[in-house]
Amino acid sequence: MNLSDEQWCVLDLLMRARQKGINEISRRELLANTTLPQVATVKLTWAALTMPKDIMQWNGDHHFSITEAGAQLYNLRFGNGSNPRPTEIADAVIYLPGPDHHQH
Repeated sequence: MNLSDEQWCVLDLLMRARQKGINEISRRELLANTTLPQVATVKLTWAALTMPKDIMQWNGDHHFSITEAGAQLYNLRFGNGSNPRPTEIADAVIYLPGPDHHQH
């Protein structure tokens, strides 16, 4: 699949979120990020908005999540079919709970 670099970064963010137990990301949270330059958050948000529907789904107007097909595509690209470890960049871009976080 021919994705832009920014779209691959969005998939990495989603895979890291999934690894941390978070199933979706808010585009509002992404745009409100102050760690990255604003141009980067806008590019990432645009990449999410233009992501093919078979690899990412929108849950309402502001939240999006990776599909199983998207996870498989990510694993194929970065792990030769195995489960690659997503980068930890997402930890600085979106709020992800630490190891002591408990979901209720």
